[in-house]
Amino acid sequence: MSFKNVIPVVYASDDNYYPFLAVSIRSIIETGDKNNLYKIFVLNNGISEQGKKLLKGIETENLM
Repeated sequence: MSFKNVIPVVYASDDNYYPFLAVSIRSIIETGDKNNLYKIFVLNNGISEQGKKLLKGIETENLM
């Protein structure tokens, strides 16, 4: 699939904040333009393996 724009989105998080980070990413999925590719970058400061797995699991075709 070809995307109109590639939009980088950068977050910084630790294990205390990743649930809120997931909510923010879900918001991008629900409200973002489906013709754009959203490249998510997370500066990780101690996110647990469970948190990483949760965040990785919400990828979509236009969000990576």
